[in-house]
Amino acid sequence: MNQDWLENLKVADTVFVSRSGMGSGLIKTKVERLTKTLIILKGGFRFRRSCGSALGGGSWTTNHLFEPTKEVLVEYQEQVYKSKLHHCLDTTLTRRKNIPRELGDKIIKLLKDFVKDE
Repeated sequence: MNQDWLENLKVADTVFVSRSGMGSGLIKTKVERLTKTLIILKGGFRFRRSCGSALGGGSWTTNHLFEPTKEVLVEYQEQVYKSKLHHCLDTTLTRRKNIPRELGDKIIKLLKDFVKDE
């Protein structure tokens, strides 16, 4: 965790929360409030300002705070694309039947390869 980044966070800065466990994925959110010891995000997430570790949370999930680096932004955008593609395929091609995630991932890879070739 980048300590300088944590110390220089301001209200309204964009941050990412990575959830592992049930409901995993990246969440894009903003800093809502700062105290001497806490970073409080929109959506109720709370992290220690000293090290960025999460406070609270359930026994089935773990939250991690991430700086919006280029790598994190790329990962988040891929997650958004996958979700939109899965929703589109699910509602239009299969008439509300579920498409396995593996198939959605394969389609996204094919689309990425197609775009790279052009």
